[in-house]
Amino acid sequence: MGFFINEITYELKQHLNLSEKTWDIIYNDISDFYGEESKQSFSGFLNKIFYNYYEDADASVDIRANKIKEELLSLSSKHTSIFSDKENAEKIIDLFTEEYKKKMRDKISAYQKGLGKKFRVNRQNVELLRDSGSCDFYDDSIGSYLKAIFEEYATLTPSKRESIFFKETIDTCHFAISKHNKLKISLKQRLSNTNNEAYTRRFYVAPYTVLTDKNGIYNYLIGVAEEIKGDGTLGDKRISSFRISRIKKISVMSSMSGFLSHQRIDEIEKELKSKSPQYMAGDLVDVEVKFTSKGLELFERQLYLRPNSFERLDSTRFVFHCTELQAIHYFFKFGRDACIIKPQELHDKFRLYYEEALNAYNHDN
Repeated sequence: MGFFINEITYELKQHLNLSEKTWDIIYNDISDFYGEESKQSFSGFLNKIFYNYYEDADASVDIRANKIKEELLSLSSKHTSIFSDKENAEKIIDLFTEEYKKKMRDKISAYQKGLGKKFRVNRQNVELLRDSGSCDFYDDSIGSYLKAIFEEYATLTPSKRESIFFKETIDTCHFAISKHNKLKISLKQRLSNTNNEAYTRRFYVAPYTVLTDKNGIYNYLIGVAEEIKGDGTLGDKRISSFRISRIKKISVMSSMSGFLSHQRIDEIEKELKSKSPQYMAGDLVDVEVKFTSKGLELFERQLYLRPNSFERLDSTRFVFHCTELQAIHYFFKFGRDACIIKPQELHDKFRLYYEEALNAYNHDN
């Protein structure tokens, strides 16, 4: 028994009332996850999030309660010395799951009313709602159920929300890892920091794992990659990382082995300890930086993308052990409050970036 929906309905125009904060997060995620504005879809996004998340959401109370009950029953059967009385064990478990439902009622009732919008529930999700066991919990109100799903979604970390939207990509990665197959991936990349034009790069990847950066912002595929060049030849094999949200196309190469030796896995693990996931492809360099007093304050506060390994030379100078790309991404925002001293090549790149920025501001529009 599910929510009451007219049997001939293939799509459902549904009113959805969410808090202002939740709508802000949803619109930001639509912009971030789709990337290209022409591909952004309001209803498409909501449908995708619901379909990929409903089974794991606490808001799907009956599904979650049944899973909890199954886990507790399995636990009680393994520890018969503790749960010697099966009947009493089942009563305790029933009480526990009912208490869980009560807490969920309190949580859901605390959600604030906000701004109402309409979107089209697609046929796939209409069928899910028809079969949902949550209708009694929500008094057959589809709007209340969907509100609970999306309000809960908005409380998740950015990386968790990203993993929900890109679930198919991450599932494909995990499947290839389990089967020891290579992946073929395509991603779009900007020509440079100052040129937004994009081009496509393709890779074969022997996948190792999918993980989140330490700040819980993005998810990355880690593995050994070979770039597929324009003439079809392959580049050198390198331990690399690929941000999941930037992968535009992915497929499992069932005929190509992606087996990783113990030695190679040890190399990957060593790299993961010394580099952030997003900078796996680069070589470590020693970057000497001189801070102003304001720069030192920023350094203490700005933790996102900050290199893990560094040593202090004196009151204002540090040496950071990181990739060149990480140094660019982290220190560029410091402006005059962090001067790159060494290596000279990186010093020159920063000077060029700042000169280009100055020229852009000096240019008459």
